[in-house]
Amino acid sequence: MIPALLLLLAAGSPRTSEKIGDSPARREDTVFVSGALGLSPALSQEKVRAAYARAHDLFVEKKFDAALAALEQALADDPRYVPALTLRAKLAMAMARLDIARRDLTLAAELEPASPYTQFMLGFFYYLENDFKKALPALERARALDPASSRTHFYLALTHEGLADAPRAMEMYERALALAEAARQSDPDIWIAYARLLFALGEYSKCPDRESAGGGAHLARCALRAGKAPFPGWRVCGRGSRG
Repeated sequence: MIPALLLLLAAGSPRTSEKIGDSPARREDTVFVSGALGLSPALSQEKVRAAYARAHDLFVEKKFDAALAALEQALADDPRYVPALTLRAKLAMAMARLDIARRDLTLAAELEPASPYTQFMLGFFYYLENDFKKALPALERARALDPASSRTHFYLALTHEGLADAPRAMEMYERALALAEAARQSDPDIWIAYARLLFALGEYSKCPDRESAGGGAHLARCALRAGKAPFPGWRVCGRGSRG
């Protein structure tokens, strides 16, 4: 199973990975480079935000080289602009430049410790590195800052699985599913991971029936994408019944 966010990060990579990090963000950088060019702070920040917005749009369009160039422009003017740091970290993860991703996300989390997204991205980074002990506190901070995030609970569940804490993982999966349902944002990745854990533990009685799972759509997708029934009695085609 590859979570949707990981698919987003891994889909396509710039060819010029060596360009990442040419403008390193350092904590001691307290003035804008643009200040030396005579720009007012307001105009400088407007320029930074415009460059970041352009980079974000290019990233969504999977134009990663152009997105990176726009990010470097934004960070040249403000090396401490957190949205640009987190977006550059995403590009770095997609290109397996984990050293750059770690640096940018660590700085971003220090600059904006109350940002749930920044804390989530830091935890997600450590999850990708299989460093579950470091992922856990960052994801827990993200959960405390945004208790309604099904995505954060999902990665907490995966992290607890990595730490071999199945009861806590199940608790986080169930909370993630409840939050996703409350927000009307169905996520088959959560169902796949949850069903696989239940199957591995032999907890068949806890598997929801097709009606309680949104008419069976989630569990049918689970069976199809997993390539086998997530638990005995479920046909891979999704038309069977659970016995």
